[in-house]
Amino acid sequence: MCSGDSTLKNLLSLAALVLFTPGLATAGGDALPKAAATNGQTPLAAVAPTPPLAEEAKEAPGEPAYAHLKAPLFDERFEAFPVAQVDDDVIELRELTGSLASAHESRSTKAKADRKDFSALLDRLVDARLLVHDARDTGLDELPEIQKAIADFRQSSLTEALKAHATKATKADPAAVQRLYEAAVREWKVKSVLFPKAEDANQAGALVAGGKSFDDVAKQAVEDKKASGGEEGEFVAPARMLPSVAAAVERLSAGVVSAPIEVKGGWALVQLEAVRTPENPKARAEAEAQALSVKKGEALQHFYAGLVKKWVKIDEALLKRLDYESPKPGFEGLKQDKRALVRIQGEKPITVGEFSTALEKEFFHGIAEAIRSKKINRHKPILLDALISKVIVPKEARRLGLDATAEYRRRVADYESSLLFGTYLDKAIIPNVKVQEEELKKFYEQHKADYAYPAFYRLEGLGFHDVKLAQASVEKLRAGTDFKWLKANTEGQVKDAERKIVLDGGLLSVRGIPAGLANGLAGSKKGDYRLYSEGDQHYVVHVLDEIAASEQPYAEVRESIAKKIVGERVSKTIKETADKLRGSYDVKVFITRIGS
Repeated sequence: MCSGDSTLKNLLSLAALVLFTPGLATAGGDALPKAAATNGQTPLAAVAPTPPLAEEAKEAPGEPAYAHLKAPLFDERFEAFPVAQVDDDVIELRELTGSLASAHESRSTKAKADRKDFSALLDRLVDARLLVHDARDTGLDELPEIQKAIADFRQSSLTEALKAHATKATKADPAAVQRLYEAAVREWKVKSVLFPKAEDANQAGALVAGGKSFDDVAKQAVEDKKASGGEEGEFVAPARMLPSVAAAVERLSAGVVSAPIEVKGGWALVQLEAVRTPENPKARAEAEAQALSVKKGEALQHFYAGLVKKWVKIDEALLKRLDYESPKPGFEGLKQDKRALVRIQGEKPITVGEFSTALEKEFFHGIAEAIRSKKINRHKPILLDALISKVIVPKEARRLGLDATAEYRRRVADYESSLLFGTYLDKAIIPNVKVQEEELKKFYEQHKADYAYPAFYRLEGLGFHDVKLAQASVEKLRAGTDFKWLKANTEGQVKDAERKIVLDGGLLSVRGIPAGLANGLAGSKKGDYRLYSEGDQHYVVHVLDEIAASEQPYAEVRESIAKKIVGERVSKTIKETADKLRGSYDVKVFITRIGS
Protein backbone atom coordinates (compact mmCIF):
# COMPACT_ATOMS: atom_id res chain seq x y z
CA MET A 1 0.00 0.00 0.00
CA CYS A 2 1.31 3.39 -0.93
CA SER A 3 -0.33 5.43 1.82
CA GLY A 4 -0.94 3.13 4.75
CA ASP A 5 -4.23 2.68 6.58
CA SER A 6 -5.99 5.61 4.91
CA THR A 7 -5.69 3.88 1.53
CA LEU A 8 -7.00 0.65 3.04
CA LYS A 9 -9.98 2.40 4.64
CA ASN A 10 -10.83 4.07 1.35
CA LEU A 11 -10.59 0.74 -0.40
CA LEU A 12 -12.88 -0.94 2.11
CA SER A 13 -15.42 1.87 1.81
CA LEU A 14 -15.36 1.58 -1.96
CA ALA A 15 -15.64 -2.20 -1.76
CA ALA A 16 -18.71 -1.96 0.46
CA LEU A 17 -20.36 0.44 -1.99
CA VAL A 18 -19.45 -1.74 -4.94
CA LEU A 19 -20.87 -4.87 -3.36
CA PHE A 20 -24.12 -3.44 -2.09
CA THR A 21 -24.99 -0.38 -4.21
CA PRO A 22 -26.47 -0.74 -7.74
CA GLY A 23 -24.86 1.12 -10.59
CA LEU A 24 -21.46 1.81 -8.98
CA ALA A 25 -19.54 -1.26 -10.11
CA THR A 26 -17.43 -1.77 -13.15
CA ALA A 27 -16.68 -5.14 -14.61
CA GLY A 28 -13.75 -7.47 -14.22
CA GLY A 29 -11.00 -8.19 -11.74
CA ASP A 30 -9.33 -4.82 -12.31
CA ALA A 31 -12.39 -2.80 -11.27
CA LEU A 32 -10.79 -1.72 -7.99
CA PRO A 33 -7.37 -0.21 -7.24
CA LYS A 34 -4.41 -2.52 -6.66
CA ALA A 35 -4.11 -1.38 -3.03
CA ALA A 36 -5.32 -4.68 -1.57
CA ALA A 37 -2.00 -6.49 -1.85
CA THR A 38 -2.02 -10.14 -0.87
CA ASN A 39 1.33 -9.95 0.98
CA GLY A 40 1.96 -13.55 0.05
CA GLN A 41 -1.21 -14.75 1.77
CA THR A 42 -3.99 -16.77 0.20
CA PRO A 43 -6.24 -14.19 -1.51
CA LEU A 44 -10.01 -14.01 -1.55
CA ALA A 45 -12.02 -13.04 -4.64
CA ALA A 46 -15.46 -11.56 -3.88
CA VAL A 47 -18.04 -10.98 -6.64
CA ALA A 48 -21.78 -10.71 -7.12
CA PRO A 49 -24.36 -13.16 -5.82
CA THR A 50 -26.07 -15.49 -8.24
CA PRO A 51 -26.70 -14.92 -11.04
CA PRO A 52 -22.96 -14.18 -11.21
CA LEU A 53 -21.46 -11.21 -12.96
CA ALA A 54 -20.75 -12.36 -16.50
CA GLU A 55 -17.33 -12.00 -18.01
CA GLU A 56 -18.83 -9.47 -20.42
CA ALA A 57 -20.01 -7.45 -17.38
CA LYS A 58 -23.68 -7.91 -18.22
CA GLU A 59 -25.84 -7.70 -15.13
CA ALA A 60 -29.03 -9.70 -14.72
CA PRO A 61 -32.17 -7.56 -15.02
CA GLY A 62 -33.06 -5.98 -11.71
CA GLU A 63 -29.80 -7.07 -10.09
CA PRO A 64 -27.21 -4.58 -8.80
CA ALA A 65 -23.78 -4.52 -10.43
CA TYR A 66 -20.75 -5.77 -8.52
CA ALA A 67 -17.01 -5.57 -8.93
CA HIS A 68 -14.28 -8.06 -8.09
CA LEU A 69 -12.14 -7.53 -5.01
CA LYS A 70 -9.07 -9.55 -4.08
CA ALA A 71 -8.17 -9.48 -0.41
CA PRO A 72 -5.75 -11.40 1.86
CA LEU A 73 -7.68 -14.28 3.35
CA PHE A 74 -6.11 -14.25 6.82
CA ASP A 75 -5.68 -10.48 7.21
CA GLU A 76 -7.60 -9.15 10.22
CA ARG A 77 -8.17 -5.84 8.42
CA PHE A 78 -10.59 -7.67 6.10
CA GLU A 79 -12.23 -9.90 8.72
CA ALA A 80 -15.54 -8.00 8.67
CA PHE A 81 -15.82 -8.26 4.90
CA PRO A 82 -19.07 -9.99 3.75
CA VAL A 83 -18.78 -13.37 2.04
CA ALA A 84 -22.47 -14.34 2.17
CA GLN A 85 -25.80 -13.03 3.39
CA VAL A 86 -29.07 -14.55 4.63
CA ASP A 87 -31.74 -11.85 4.34
CA ASP A 88 -30.08 -8.93 6.14
CA ASP A 89 -27.76 -11.14 8.21
CA VAL A 90 -24.18 -10.94 6.90
CA ILE A 91 -21.69 -13.81 7.19
CA GLU A 92 -18.27 -12.22 7.55
CA LEU A 93 -14.89 -13.34 6.26
CA ARG A 94 -13.67 -13.95 9.84
CA GLU A 95 -16.28 -16.71 10.24
CA LEU A 96 -15.13 -18.47 7.09
CA THR A 97 -11.44 -18.18 7.93
CA GLY A 98 -12.18 -19.43 11.43
CA SER A 99 -13.82 -22.52 9.95
CA LEU A 100 -10.97 -22.97 7.50
CA ALA A 101 -8.40 -22.76 10.29
CA SER A 102 -10.30 -25.36 12.32
CA ALA A 103 -10.49 -27.64 9.29
CA HIS A 104 -6.72 -27.40 8.87
CA GLU A 105 -5.68 -27.86 12.51
CA SER A 106 -3.61 -30.89 11.61
CA ARG A 107 -1.66 -28.72 9.18
CA SER A 108 -0.64 -25.07 9.23
CA THR A 109 -3.40 -22.80 10.53
CA LYS A 110 -3.01 -20.72 7.40
CA ALA A 111 -2.79 -23.64 5.03
CA LYS A 112 -3.95 -22.98 1.50
CA ALA A 113 -7.56 -24.08 1.14
CA ASP A 114 -9.00 -25.53 -2.03
CA ARG A 115 -12.39 -24.77 -3.58
CA LYS A 116 -14.00 -27.87 -2.06
CA ASP A 117 -12.90 -26.83 1.44
CA PHE A 118 -14.29 -23.33 1.30
CA SER A 119 -17.51 -24.25 -0.52
CA ALA A 120 -18.48 -26.96 1.97
CA LEU A 121 -17.58 -24.81 4.97
CA LEU A 122 -19.43 -21.79 3.62
CA ASP A 123 -22.48 -23.99 2.97
CA ARG A 124 -22.41 -25.06 6.61
CA LEU A 125 -22.21 -21.45 7.78
CA VAL A 126 -25.19 -20.56 5.58
CA ASP A 127 -27.12 -23.62 6.77
CA ALA A 128 -26.50 -22.68 10.40
CA ARG A 129 -27.61 -19.10 9.77
CA LEU A 130 -30.80 -20.37 8.08
CA LEU A 131 -31.63 -22.43 11.16
CA VAL A 132 -30.98 -19.41 13.39
CA HIS A 133 -33.37 -17.34 11.28
CA ASP A 134 -36.03 -20.03 11.55
CA ALA A 135 -35.42 -20.18 15.31
CA ARG A 136 -36.22 -16.47 15.53
CA ASP A 137 -39.22 -16.76 13.26
CA THR A 138 -40.65 -19.55 15.41
CA GLY A 139 -40.16 -17.48 18.57
CA LEU A 140 -37.32 -19.40 20.20
CA ASP A 141 -35.50 -16.14 20.85
CA GLU A 142 -38.42 -15.02 23.03
CA LEU A 143 -38.16 -17.95 25.45
CA PRO A 144 -37.41 -16.68 28.98
CA GLU A 145 -34.34 -18.87 29.35
CA ILE A 146 -32.93 -17.59 26.06
CA GLN A 147 -33.61 -13.97 26.98
CA LYS A 148 -31.94 -14.47 30.37
CA ALA A 149 -28.91 -16.20 28.87
CA ILE A 150 -28.41 -13.39 26.35
CA ALA A 151 -28.87 -10.71 29.03
CA ASP A 152 -26.35 -12.48 31.27
CA PHE A 153 -23.89 -12.72 28.39
CA ARG A 154 -24.28 -9.04 27.60
CA GLN A 155 -23.58 -8.26 31.25
CA SER A 156 -20.51 -10.49 31.44
CA SER A 157 -19.18 -9.24 28.10
CA LEU A 158 -19.54 -5.62 29.18
CA THR A 159 -17.75 -6.49 32.41
CA GLU A 160 -14.86 -8.05 30.49
CA ALA A 161 -14.75 -5.08 28.11
CA LEU A 162 -14.58 -2.66 31.04
CA LYS A 163 -11.84 -4.73 32.69
CA ALA A 164 -9.83 -4.60 29.48
CA HIS A 165 -10.37 -0.84 29.28
CA ALA A 166 -9.35 -0.31 32.90
CA THR A 167 -6.16 -2.38 32.59
CA LYS A 168 -5.07 -1.63 29.01
CA ALA A 169 -2.14 0.51 30.16
CA THR A 170 -1.14 -1.78 33.03
CA LYS A 171 2.36 -3.24 32.98
CA ALA A 172 4.06 -5.81 35.15
CA ASP A 173 6.42 -4.62 37.88
CA PRO A 174 9.93 -5.67 36.73
CA ALA A 175 11.04 -6.26 40.33
CA ALA A 176 8.04 -8.52 40.92
CA VAL A 177 8.76 -10.39 37.69
CA GLN A 178 12.33 -11.01 38.76
CA ARG A 179 11.27 -12.08 42.24
CA LEU A 180 8.70 -14.55 40.90
CA TYR A 181 11.11 -15.82 38.27
CA GLU A 182 13.89 -16.46 40.75
CA ALA A 183 11.49 -18.24 43.08
CA ALA A 184 10.38 -20.47 40.22
CA VAL A 185 13.80 -21.46 38.85
CA ARG A 186 16.02 -21.16 41.92
CA GLU A 187 18.15 -24.20 42.66
CA TRP A 188 20.15 -24.90 45.81
CA LYS A 189 23.37 -26.85 46.09
CA VAL A 190 23.18 -28.55 49.46
CA LYS A 191 25.14 -31.08 51.45
CA SER A 192 23.50 -33.00 54.28
CA VAL A 193 24.00 -35.68 56.90
CA LEU A 194 21.28 -37.72 58.59
CA PHE A 195 21.49 -38.65 62.27
CA PRO A 196 19.18 -41.39 63.60
CA LYS A 197 19.44 -39.85 67.09
CA ALA A 198 18.51 -36.29 68.04
CA GLU A 199 21.31 -35.96 70.60
CA ASP A 200 23.97 -36.79 67.98
CA ALA A 201 22.49 -34.24 65.59
CA ASN A 202 22.42 -31.59 68.32
CA GLN A 203 26.01 -32.34 69.29
CA ALA A 204 27.15 -32.07 65.64
CA GLY A 205 25.24 -28.83 65.28
CA ALA A 206 26.95 -27.42 68.38
CA LEU A 207 30.38 -28.31 66.98
CA VAL A 208 29.60 -26.45 63.74
CA ALA A 209 28.26 -23.47 65.70
CA GLY A 210 31.50 -23.52 67.72
CA GLY A 211 33.60 -23.00 64.62
CA LYS A 212 34.36 -26.46 63.22
CA SER A 213 33.79 -26.97 59.50
CA PHE A 214 30.66 -28.79 58.42
CA ASP A 215 32.69 -31.16 56.23
CA ASP A 216 34.93 -32.21 59.13
CA VAL A 217 32.00 -32.71 61.52
CA ALA A 218 30.03 -34.66 58.91
CA LYS A 219 33.02 -36.84 57.97
CA GLN A 220 33.71 -37.70 61.61
CA ALA A 221 30.03 -38.50 62.30
CA VAL A 222 29.91 -40.86 59.31
CA GLU A 223 33.18 -42.55 60.36
CA ASP A 224 31.80 -43.00 63.89
CA LYS A 225 28.65 -44.54 62.34
CA LYS A 226 26.51 -41.88 64.00
CA ALA A 227 25.30 -40.48 60.69
CA SER A 228 25.02 -41.19 56.97
CA GLY A 229 25.44 -38.93 53.96
CA GLY A 230 27.89 -36.09 53.64
CA GLU A 231 28.48 -36.72 49.93
CA GLU A 232 29.24 -33.91 47.48
CA GLY A 233 26.19 -31.71 47.06
CA GLU A 234 24.25 -31.16 43.85
CA PHE A 235 21.86 -28.47 42.67
CA VAL A 236 18.21 -29.29 43.30
CA ALA A 237 14.96 -27.34 43.00
CA PRO A 238 13.11 -26.63 46.27
CA ALA A 239 10.11 -28.58 44.95
CA ARG A 240 12.21 -31.75 44.98
CA MET A 241 13.07 -31.37 48.67
CA LEU A 242 11.09 -32.38 51.71
CA PRO A 243 8.93 -29.39 52.71
CA SER A 244 10.57 -29.15 56.13
CA VAL A 245 14.06 -29.17 54.59
CA ALA A 246 13.12 -26.62 51.90
CA ALA A 247 11.65 -24.32 54.55
CA ALA A 248 14.88 -24.50 56.57
CA VAL A 249 17.17 -23.97 53.56
CA GLU A 250 15.05 -20.97 52.45
CA ARG A 251 16.31 -19.10 55.54
CA LEU A 252 20.00 -19.92 55.00
CA SER A 253 22.75 -17.95 53.32
CA ALA A 254 25.46 -19.66 51.27
CA GLY A 255 27.87 -21.52 53.55
CA VAL A 256 25.52 -21.56 56.56
CA VAL A 257 24.39 -24.80 58.25
CA SER A 258 20.85 -25.37 59.46
CA ALA A 259 19.76 -26.40 62.92
CA PRO A 260 18.78 -30.10 63.18
CA ILE A 261 15.66 -30.74 61.03
CA GLU A 262 13.36 -33.59 61.98
CA VAL A 263 12.73 -35.82 58.98
CA LYS A 264 11.69 -39.40 58.36
CA GLY A 265 14.48 -41.59 59.75
CA GLY A 266 15.99 -39.05 62.14
CA TRP A 267 17.39 -35.50 62.13
CA ALA A 268 19.26 -33.82 59.31
CA LEU A 269 21.94 -31.14 59.28
CA VAL A 270 21.99 -29.28 55.95
CA GLN A 271 24.57 -26.86 54.59
CA LEU A 272 23.64 -24.51 51.75
CA GLU A 273 26.70 -24.36 49.51
CA ALA A 274 25.46 -22.18 46.62
CA VAL A 275 22.36 -20.77 44.91
CA ARG A 276 21.78 -20.42 41.17
CA THR A 277 18.96 -19.23 38.91
CA PRO A 278 19.31 -20.94 35.51
CA GLU A 279 17.83 -19.23 32.46
CA ASN A 280 14.36 -20.54 31.60
CA PRO A 281 12.35 -18.55 29.00
CA LYS A 282 9.11 -20.37 29.77
CA ALA A 283 9.40 -19.69 33.49
CA ARG A 284 10.18 -16.03 32.80
CA ALA A 285 7.10 -15.69 30.61
CA GLU A 286 4.99 -17.29 33.33
CA ALA A 287 6.47 -14.92 35.93
CA GLU A 288 5.68 -11.94 33.71
CA ALA A 289 2.11 -13.16 33.25
CA GLN A 290 1.69 -13.70 36.99
CA ALA A 291 3.12 -10.28 37.87
CA LEU A 292 0.94 -8.62 35.24
CA SER A 293 -2.12 -10.39 36.64
CA VAL A 294 -1.34 -9.01 40.09
CA LYS A 295 -0.93 -5.46 38.75
CA LYS A 296 -4.15 -5.78 36.77
CA GLY A 297 -5.94 -6.90 39.92
CA GLU A 298 -4.66 -3.86 41.74
CA ALA A 299 -5.64 -1.59 38.85
CA LEU A 300 -9.15 -3.06 38.78
CA GLN A 301 -9.59 -2.57 42.52
CA HIS A 302 -8.51 1.07 42.22
CA PHE A 303 -10.74 1.60 39.17
CA TYR A 304 -13.77 0.02 40.84
CA ALA A 305 -13.24 2.03 44.02
CA GLY A 306 -13.32 5.14 41.87
CA LEU A 307 -16.62 4.07 40.31
CA VAL A 308 -18.18 3.48 43.72
CA LYS A 309 -16.98 6.88 44.91
CA LYS A 310 -18.30 8.50 41.75
CA TRP A 311 -21.72 6.88 41.48
CA VAL A 312 -22.72 5.30 44.79
CA LYS A 313 -24.06 6.50 48.16
CA ILE A 314 -24.56 3.76 50.79
CA ASP A 315 -26.63 4.38 53.90
CA GLU A 316 -23.97 2.89 56.17
CA ALA A 317 -25.98 3.54 59.35
CA LEU A 318 -29.00 1.70 57.94
CA LEU A 319 -26.85 -1.17 56.72
CA LYS A 320 -25.31 -1.54 60.17
CA ARG A 321 -28.75 -1.57 61.81
CA LEU A 322 -30.07 -4.33 59.56
CA ASP A 323 -29.99 -7.42 61.78
CA TYR A 324 -31.25 -10.40 59.81
CA GLU A 325 -30.68 -12.73 62.72
CA SER A 326 -32.99 -10.82 65.10
CA PRO A 327 -36.63 -11.98 65.56
CA LYS A 328 -37.81 -8.40 65.03
CA PRO A 329 -38.85 -7.19 62.51
CA GLY A 330 -38.07 -10.65 61.07
CA PHE A 331 -36.82 -11.61 57.65
CA GLU A 332 -40.24 -11.47 55.98
CA GLY A 333 -40.74 -7.97 57.32
CA LEU A 334 -37.40 -6.80 55.92
CA LYS A 335 -38.32 -8.20 52.50
CA GLN A 336 -41.16 -5.65 52.42
CA ASP A 337 -39.00 -2.71 53.55
CA LYS A 338 -38.99 0.10 50.94
CA ARG A 339 -36.23 2.21 52.50
CA ALA A 340 -33.35 3.07 50.14
CA LEU A 341 -30.21 1.27 51.22
CA VAL A 342 -28.07 2.31 48.24
CA ARG A 343 -28.51 5.26 45.90
CA ILE A 344 -26.79 5.12 42.52
CA GLN A 345 -26.72 8.27 40.44
CA GLY A 346 -29.14 8.01 37.54
CA GLU A 347 -30.45 4.59 38.61
CA LYS A 348 -33.21 3.20 40.80
CA PRO A 349 -32.14 2.85 44.46
CA ILE A 350 -31.50 -0.58 45.96
CA THR A 351 -34.05 -0.95 48.73
CA VAL A 352 -33.82 -2.96 51.93
CA GLY A 353 -36.50 -5.24 50.51
CA GLU A 354 -34.57 -5.90 47.29
CA PHE A 355 -31.40 -6.50 49.26
CA SER A 356 -33.22 -8.91 51.59
CA THR A 357 -34.74 -10.85 48.69
CA ALA A 358 -31.30 -11.16 47.10
CA LEU A 359 -29.89 -12.39 50.42
CA GLU A 360 -32.53 -15.09 50.60
CA LYS A 361 -31.55 -16.41 47.18
CA GLU A 362 -27.95 -16.80 48.35
CA PHE A 363 -28.83 -19.55 50.83
CA PHE A 364 -29.96 -22.64 48.98
CA HIS A 365 -30.72 -24.62 52.15
CA GLY A 366 -33.25 -22.10 53.39
CA ILE A 367 -33.08 -18.79 55.16
CA ALA A 368 -34.20 -20.24 58.49
CA GLU A 369 -31.15 -22.50 58.67
CA ALA A 370 -28.89 -19.59 57.70
CA ILE A 371 -30.40 -17.46 60.51
CA ARG A 372 -29.85 -20.25 63.05
CA SER A 373 -26.22 -20.72 61.98
CA LYS A 374 -25.52 -16.96 62.15
CA LYS A 375 -24.38 -16.73 58.52
CA ILE A 376 -26.47 -13.87 57.18
CA ASN A 377 -25.14 -10.73 58.83
CA ARG A 378 -21.52 -11.46 57.91
CA HIS A 379 -22.60 -12.01 54.30
CA LYS A 380 -24.18 -8.53 53.97
CA PRO A 381 -21.11 -6.61 52.70
CA ILE A 382 -20.26 -9.27 50.11
CA LEU A 383 -23.72 -9.36 48.59
CA LEU A 384 -24.20 -5.60 48.68
CA ASP A 385 -20.98 -5.10 46.76
CA ALA A 386 -22.14 -7.67 44.18
CA LEU A 387 -25.46 -5.86 43.73
CA ILE A 388 -23.74 -2.50 43.34
CA SER A 389 -21.22 -3.92 40.88
CA LYS A 390 -24.04 -5.39 38.78
CA VAL A 391 -25.37 -1.85 38.25
CA ILE A 392 -22.33 0.40 38.04
CA VAL A 393 -20.04 -1.79 35.92
CA PRO A 394 -22.34 -1.95 32.86
CA LYS A 395 -23.34 1.66 33.55
CA GLU A 396 -19.74 2.81 33.22
CA ALA A 397 -19.16 0.52 30.24
CA ARG A 398 -22.11 2.07 28.43
CA ARG A 399 -20.95 5.57 29.38
CA LEU A 400 -17.63 4.81 27.73
CA GLY A 401 -19.43 3.46 24.65
CA LEU A 402 -18.02 -0.05 25.05
CA ASP A 403 -21.42 -1.52 24.18
CA ALA A 404 -21.26 0.25 20.81
CA THR A 405 -17.93 -1.20 19.70
CA ALA A 406 -17.85 -3.59 16.77
CA GLU A 407 -16.06 -6.20 18.88
CA TYR A 408 -18.72 -6.18 21.60
CA ARG A 409 -21.62 -6.32 19.15
CA ARG A 410 -19.92 -9.12 17.27
CA ARG A 411 -19.40 -11.15 20.44
CA VAL A 412 -23.03 -10.75 21.45
CA ALA A 413 -24.29 -11.56 17.95
CA ASP A 414 -22.08 -14.65 17.76
CA TYR A 415 -23.26 -15.83 21.16
CA GLU A 416 -26.92 -15.27 20.32
CA SER A 417 -26.57 -17.15 17.02
CA SER A 418 -24.77 -20.02 18.73
CA LEU A 419 -27.37 -20.18 21.49
CA LEU A 420 -30.29 -20.14 19.07
CA PHE A 421 -28.65 -22.73 16.84
CA GLY A 422 -28.14 -25.06 19.80
CA THR A 423 -31.68 -24.49 21.03
CA TYR A 424 -33.08 -25.16 17.55
CA LEU A 425 -31.15 -28.44 17.44
CA ASP A 426 -32.46 -29.44 20.87
CA LYS A 427 -36.08 -28.61 20.11
CA ALA A 428 -36.56 -29.09 16.37
CA ILE A 429 -33.85 -31.43 15.07
CA ILE A 430 -32.64 -33.91 17.67
CA PRO A 431 -36.12 -35.03 18.89
CA ASN A 432 -36.86 -36.21 15.34
CA VAL A 433 -33.70 -38.31 15.12
CA LYS A 434 -34.44 -41.88 16.18
CA VAL A 435 -32.07 -44.85 16.25
CA GLN A 436 -33.22 -48.38 16.99
CA GLU A 437 -31.16 -50.93 18.89
CA GLU A 438 -31.23 -53.24 15.87
CA GLU A 439 -29.56 -50.53 13.78
CA LEU A 440 -26.73 -50.21 16.29
CA LYS A 441 -26.14 -53.94 16.34
CA LYS A 442 -26.24 -54.14 12.55
CA PHE A 443 -23.67 -51.34 12.31
CA TYR A 444 -21.46 -53.16 14.81
CA GLU A 445 -21.58 -56.38 12.81
CA GLN A 446 -20.71 -54.52 9.61
CA HIS A 447 -17.81 -52.60 11.19
CA LYS A 448 -16.29 -55.04 13.68
CA ALA A 449 -12.84 -54.38 12.29
CA ASP A 450 -13.18 -50.75 13.38
CA TYR A 451 -14.01 -51.77 16.93
CA ALA A 452 -11.19 -54.11 17.86
CA TYR A 453 -8.34 -54.12 20.31
CA PRO A 454 -5.11 -53.80 18.32
CA ALA A 455 -2.39 -56.40 18.25
CA PHE A 456 0.48 -55.87 20.71
CA TYR A 457 4.09 -56.93 20.37
CA ARG A 458 6.97 -57.14 22.80
CA LEU A 459 10.02 -56.47 20.66
CA GLU A 460 13.77 -56.18 20.94
CA GLY A 461 16.07 -55.28 18.10
CA LEU A 462 19.53 -54.64 16.71
CA GLY A 463 20.17 -51.70 14.39
CA PHE A 464 22.76 -51.71 11.57
CA HIS A 465 23.99 -49.14 9.07
CA ASP A 466 24.65 -51.87 6.47
CA VAL A 467 21.65 -53.92 5.31
CA LYS A 468 23.91 -56.86 4.50
CA LEU A 469 25.09 -57.06 8.13
CA ALA A 470 21.45 -56.97 9.24
CA GLN A 471 20.49 -59.77 6.85
CA ALA A 472 23.44 -61.87 7.99
CA SER A 473 22.46 -61.33 11.63
CA VAL A 474 18.89 -62.48 10.93
CA GLU A 475 20.22 -65.68 9.37
CA LYS A 476 22.54 -66.33 12.33
CA LEU A 477 19.71 -65.80 14.84
CA ARG A 478 17.39 -68.08 12.91
CA ALA A 479 20.16 -70.69 12.92
CA GLY A 480 20.30 -70.59 16.72
CA THR A 481 22.81 -67.87 17.69
CA ASP A 482 21.98 -66.26 21.02
CA PHE A 483 20.53 -62.74 20.59
CA LYS A 484 22.40 -61.20 23.54
CA TRP A 485 25.71 -62.71 22.42
CA LEU A 486 25.19 -61.42 18.89
CA LYS A 487 24.37 -57.94 20.17
CA ALA A 488 27.55 -57.86 22.28
CA ASN A 489 29.86 -59.21 19.57
CA THR A 490 28.72 -57.80 16.21
CA GLU A 491 30.35 -54.75 14.60
CA GLY A 492 28.55 -52.06 12.61
CA GLN A 493 25.60 -51.51 14.94
CA VAL A 494 23.79 -48.17 15.24
CA LYS A 495 24.52 -46.50 18.56
CA ASP A 496 21.58 -46.44 20.95
CA ALA A 497 21.44 -42.63 20.97
CA GLU A 498 21.25 -42.55 17.14
CA ARG A 499 18.50 -45.12 16.67
CA LYS A 500 15.39 -43.97 14.84
CA ILE A 501 13.25 -46.55 16.61
CA VAL A 502 13.67 -48.02 20.08
CA LEU A 503 13.06 -51.75 20.51
CA ASP A 504 14.06 -52.56 24.09
CA GLY A 505 11.62 -55.29 25.06
CA GLY A 506 8.71 -52.99 25.91
CA LEU A 507 5.11 -53.76 24.96
CA LEU A 508 4.09 -51.84 21.82
CA SER A 509 0.70 -51.42 20.14
CA VAL A 510 0.63 -52.09 16.41
CA ARG A 511 -0.96 -48.65 16.12
CA GLY A 512 2.00 -47.02 17.85
CA ILE A 513 4.81 -48.35 15.64
CA PRO A 514 5.74 -47.32 12.07
CA ALA A 515 3.35 -48.68 9.45
CA GLY A 516 6.16 -50.48 7.62
CA LEU A 517 7.18 -52.31 10.78
CA ALA A 518 3.57 -53.22 11.53
CA ASN A 519 3.19 -54.65 8.03
CA GLY A 520 6.45 -56.57 8.38
CA LEU A 521 5.29 -58.13 11.64
CA ALA A 522 1.96 -59.33 10.20
CA GLY A 523 1.58 -63.04 10.83
CA SER A 524 4.64 -63.24 13.10
CA LYS A 525 4.76 -65.41 16.19
CA LYS A 526 6.71 -65.42 19.42
CA GLY A 527 10.38 -66.16 18.71
CA ASP A 528 10.34 -64.94 15.08
CA TYR A 529 13.01 -62.66 13.60
CA ARG A 530 12.14 -60.03 10.99
CA LEU A 531 14.19 -57.49 9.01
CA TYR A 532 12.94 -53.90 8.91
CA SER A 533 14.52 -50.79 7.36
CA GLU A 534 13.90 -47.24 8.53
CA GLY A 535 15.69 -45.00 6.04
CA ASP A 536 19.42 -45.74 6.21
CA GLN A 537 19.06 -47.86 9.35
CA HIS A 538 18.27 -51.57 9.18
CA TYR A 539 16.87 -53.46 12.13
CA VAL A 540 16.84 -57.08 13.19
CA VAL A 541 13.54 -57.38 15.08
CA HIS A 542 13.03 -60.18 17.60
CA VAL A 543 9.41 -60.93 18.57
CA LEU A 544 9.54 -61.71 22.28
CA ASP A 545 5.77 -61.96 22.58
CA GLU A 546 2.69 -61.36 20.45
CA ILE A 547 -0.87 -60.60 21.53
CA ALA A 548 -3.30 -60.97 18.65
CA ALA A 549 -5.93 -58.36 17.83
CA SER A 550 -9.35 -59.09 19.33
CA GLU A 551 -12.87 -57.78 18.94
CA GLN A 552 -14.34 -55.34 21.43
CA PRO A 553 -17.66 -56.57 22.82
CA TYR A 554 -20.76 -54.76 21.55
CA ALA A 555 -21.62 -53.54 25.05
CA GLU A 556 -18.30 -51.66 25.25
CA VAL A 557 -18.71 -49.83 21.95
CA ARG A 558 -22.49 -49.35 21.84
CA GLU A 559 -22.34 -45.78 23.13
CA SER A 560 -19.70 -44.65 20.63
CA ILE A 561 -21.65 -46.27 17.78
CA ALA A 562 -24.83 -44.54 18.90
CA LYS A 563 -23.05 -41.17 19.03
CA LYS A 564 -21.64 -41.70 15.56
CA ILE A 565 -24.96 -42.66 13.97
CA VAL A 566 -26.94 -39.97 15.78
CA GLY A 567 -24.32 -37.37 14.81
CA GLU A 568 -24.51 -38.36 11.15
CA ARG A 569 -28.31 -38.24 11.16
CA VAL A 570 -28.37 -34.91 12.93
CA SER A 571 -26.00 -33.50 10.29
CA LYS A 572 -28.17 -34.93 7.54
CA THR A 573 -31.34 -33.52 9.09
CA ILE A 574 -29.70 -30.10 9.49
CA LYS A 575 -28.81 -30.12 5.79
CA GLU A 576 -32.28 -31.24 4.72
CA THR A 577 -33.93 -28.62 6.92
CA ALA A 578 -31.64 -25.87 5.67
CA ASP A 579 -32.30 -26.85 2.04
CA LYS A 580 -36.04 -26.46 2.65
CA LEU A 581 -35.51 -23.09 4.35
CA ARG A 582 -33.50 -21.70 1.43
CA GLY A 583 -36.75 -21.13 -0.40
CA SER A 584 -38.03 -18.92 2.43
CA TYR A 585 -35.00 -16.64 2.82
CA ASP A 586 -32.90 -14.56 0.48
CA VAL A 587 -29.48 -16.20 0.35
CA LYS A 588 -26.62 -14.45 -1.42
CA VAL A 589 -23.05 -15.72 -1.76
CA PHE A 590 -20.38 -13.13 -2.67
CA ILE A 591 -17.18 -15.15 -2.59
CA THR A 592 -16.35 -17.05 -5.77
CA ARG A 593 -13.03 -18.69 -5.08
CA ILE A 594 -10.05 -19.00 -2.76
CA GLY A 595 -6.76 -18.89 -4.55
CA SER A 596 -4.61 -16.60 -6.63
